[in-house]
Amino acid sequence: ELSMGSVVSLVCVVVSMFVVNNNMPAPLAMLCGIVIAAFIGFINGLIIAKIKVPPLIMTLGMQIFLSGFTYTICGGLPVYGVPDSLKWLGQTYIATYLPVSALIMIIALVFGIFILAKTYTGRYFYAIGSNEETANLSGINVDKIRVLAYTLCGVLVGIAGIVMLGRIGSGQPG
Repeated sequence: ELSMGSVVSLVCVVVSMFVVNNNMPAPLAMLCGIVIAAFIGFINGLIIAKIKVPPLIMTLGMQIFLSGFTYTICGGLPVYGVPDSLKWLGQTYIATYLPVSALIMIIALVFGIFILAKTYTGRYFYAIGSNEETANLSGINVDKIRVLAYTLCGVLVGIAGIVMLGRIGSGQPG
């Protein structure tokens, strides 16, 4: 997934613009950022699965498109004035030694381990990654699982973009 960095930049800029320029409540802006990132992952997965564009080409093209789009919507300038309600995800510590961002990472890691180890969907991810043709012959809907994988990746990248926004304290297009 080559477009992840550009999705992180887009989420940083969009969420900060929603909050700073449009006075949107921070939780709603964060939810919108995650939905946008999930939609981008869904589009990547859909085009890769249905139109059979190679993943390298699709995600590289999306990276270039999103990079230009992000610079366009913010005019190439960082979005400053992000309130503290968005900064706490990247700059706050729990009990003075555990960053909130590390806690979010641990929760995402546990969620990922659970999905991969305890669900049929996780087994399907392994099957498709191991041998796509065999998974298809086994009755697994490869296209559906591939779209789901890219969408879940988009959700996690959206969360990472919000944490990055909290860490740097401004919507950076780069």
